[in-house]
Amino acid sequence: MSHRAVPKPVAYVDGVTTSPNAQLPTGGGLTIRPKGFLFPYFLLIFKPMLSVDGGDPQALKWQANFIALPPGRHTVRCYLPYLFWRHFGDSTVEVDLSAEVSTTVEWRTPWRVSREGKWRFVSPS
Repeated sequence: MSHRAVPKPVAYVDGVTTSPNAQLPTGGGLTIRPKGFLFPYFLLIFKPMLSVDGGDPQALKWQANFIALPPGRHTVRCYLPYLFWRHFGDSTVEVDLSAEVSTTVEWRTPWRVSREGKWRFVSPS
């Protein structure tokens, strides 16, 4: 019986998990990276929810998530349905997108359930 090392998925693009060699898209769009405060591992059971411009929420993975959006200003809301708190860390940010460059933001869960999540713009490397 042979055991092959299977690469772990590292990117979630348009609903498809890609391999470690795949790159996130570089055109216009938004990359969201949800993070946990000091990352308690029990949060992994729950998936962060993202809503763009008041649309229906969609589940995110706890890794980079690319969302193709047209250029312009967008309102992005993220929260975590966690135990008895349906909108744990609920917070919103305004993002200006261009057609040429992808913008990356990081949403971090709060350390207390009564607080909002924190947004941080990540500069491209």
